[in-house]
Amino acid sequence: QAGQNVFTGGYGDRALAVMKNLAAVYGIRDVATELKPSGSEELDNLGFRHQRLDQQYEGIPVVGGDLKVHFDADGIPFEVSGRFVPEIQVDTRPQISAFQSEENAKQVFSEEAKSLEGLRVHEAAALVVLAVEQAPVLAYQVGISSTPANAWRYWVDAQSGQVIRRVSQVCSIQAPTSRGTSVQLRGMKLPNEGGTYTTFSGWRENGAYYMNDPASYTYVFNCNNTTSLSNNLANITNDLGTYAYRTTVNWANTDPTEVSTAANMITILSYYKNIHNRRGVDGQGTVVPAYVHYDANYENAFWSFQYKAMFYGDGGVGTYPFCVLEVAGHELTHGITQYTAGLIYENESGALNESFSDIFGTNIEFYGQTDMSSRYPDRVPGTADWLLGEDLVKVGVAGRDMRSPGNTNTVTDPQPSKY
Repeated sequence: QAGQNVFTGGYGDRALAVMKNLAAVYGIRDVATELKPSGSEELDNLGFRHQRLDQQYEGIPVVGGDLKVHFDADGIPFEVSGRFVPEIQVDTRPQISAFQSEENAKQVFSEEAKSLEGLRVHEAAALVVLAVEQAPVLAYQVGISSTPANAWRYWVDAQSGQVIRRVSQVCSIQAPTSRGTSVQLRGMKLPNEGGTYTTFSGWRENGAYYMNDPASYTYVFNCNNTTSLSNNLANITNDLGTYAYRTTVNWANTDPTEVSTAANMITILSYYKNIHNRRGVDGQGTVVPAYVHYDANYENAFWSFQYKAMFYGDGGVGTYPFCVLEVAGHELTHGITQYTAGLIYENESGALNESFSDIFGTNIEFYGQTDMSSRYPDRVPGTADWLLGEDLVKVGVAGRDMRSPGNTNTVTDPQPSKY
C-alpha cells in the first residue's frame, strides 16, 4: 500500500513481495521461479535502497529481462523500473555443447580480429535465454578476447550453433601489499592539463614509492607501450612493464602521463566517494587498476569489462595521452554503469551509456578543476568548462560540447540537443 511499510525481511524478499502484488501487471506467472534477487540492495546517499531482480526461465537467466524495485528511506516501495519479458516459450534442451559454442564464437572472432595472439575464452559458455530486440531464444553466452582492447561477448544459438549476436566488452595483478604506508607523492602533470606540479596520495614499501592509493581504490601500471599486463618487479631501476613507482617521492617531469593518471584517478574516485557515497567502481571498494602507456600510438582510453580496469593510450597525430580528467572520468563511469544499470553497449542502451559517461565526466571536471566556464567557448588547459576532451585534442576545440552539442568545431560529429 502506498505510504505504508507493510513488508518484512531483507530487501530481496521485500522486492519479490512487491512484484507478487504486481504480477498481473507485468505478466509474471510465478514470482518465486521467474525472479531472483541479484546480490544485496544498493544504498544511495539519500538513504534510498534499490534491489535488482534478475529474470529467469526454468532456472536459466534471461538476457534482456531484469527489474529494479526502489524503496525510500523508510523502506516503503515507490517505484519499479526495468523490463520483464512475459510469455517466454523456448525449448531449454540445447542441441550443441558449450564447447562447440565456444569454438563457433572463436571462429567468428578469428575472422574479424587483426591479431589472434593471446586468443582465449575469458568467459566460459553458459546457457541463457536471449531476449534483446528479438523473440526469446535459447543461447550460449560466451566471452572471447585476444587483448584487453579486443574483447567480445557472443551469443550462440543453442540449437543451430549460429552466432546470433555480439557486443563489445570494451567501452570506447596484484598490487603492492598492505604492509606499506601511505605517503604524499608529487610530480608534473601533462602540459595539455596545465603542466603544473601536483601532489597526490601514494604508497611506500620496501624502499619504493608506488602510485598506489588504497584509500581511493586505485593503482597505476606502466605497460611500456605494449599490450602486456605483466607484473614483473625484478628490475628496480625503472617501472617499464610494471607498477608505476620511483625510489623518491618526486616524479618531477620524468613521466607526466603517470602523474596525470594517478592524480586524475584519485580525483574521479574521490568524486564518487564524496558526492555519491560510492566506494570504488563496484561500490564495494575493489581496487581499480589504471594501465598507462597501453600499446604504441594508441588513440583511445577504455574501461575493460573483462579486466575491470582502465586503459590509457598515449595518443597519436591528433591527440595527447588519453588520461586527461574528463576523458578518464567519462570512461571510468562506464564501469559504474556496468555495476549498476548494466546497460548493453549498443543501440539505445549504448547511447544512454555514453550520455551518462558524458554527464558524469563533465561533473568530475567541475569537481576537480578550477571553474573557467566563463571563458567558454575558449578553453584553458587543466580547467573546468563545458567542453569534453578539450585537453585531449590537438586540433579543434574539443571532442564534444556539453553546452552546445551541435557545435561544428568539435572533432566528432555534432550531437543532437534533444532525444
